[in-house]
This record gives sequence, C-alpha cells and structure tokens, in this order.
Amino acid sequence: MNTLVLKFKNKADKSSTLRIPNVKDGMTKEEADTLMNLILTNNIFYTDDLELASAESSEINSVTELI
Repeated sequence: MNTLVLKFKNKADKSSTLRIPNVKDGMTKEEADTLMNLILTNNIFYTDDLELASAESSEINSVTELI
C-alpha cells in the first residue's frame, strides 16, 4: 500500500501534514507537486489563521504486507 505524505507550512509558520492512503502505484513527484499546488490555490483546508501558505515537501511511503 502506498501513502502520499504532503507537508505544508501554514500562515502561522507551523508545519501541517496531510496523508493520503492508497495512492496509485507509479505516482510521480510532479503529480504530487501538482496536487499540492491545487490544494494551496483552491484553499481547500482553511481554518482561520492556520490557512496553508506554502508547500514544504512530498513523498510516497510504501508498505509491503507480510503474509
């Protein structure tokens, strides 16, 4: 299972992390960056002064299930 981890800075200069489970295999850094920009541009996660202000990083964590 792949989990996309997106890290942002909010207007209070604190880090916020968004984890999206079950992303497709082969997701690229460019696709993750595009998603981060869409989230910021459309102000999807807005809560008062904690509004997201900038993208910090993105990564995909893979977990292999053992049988």
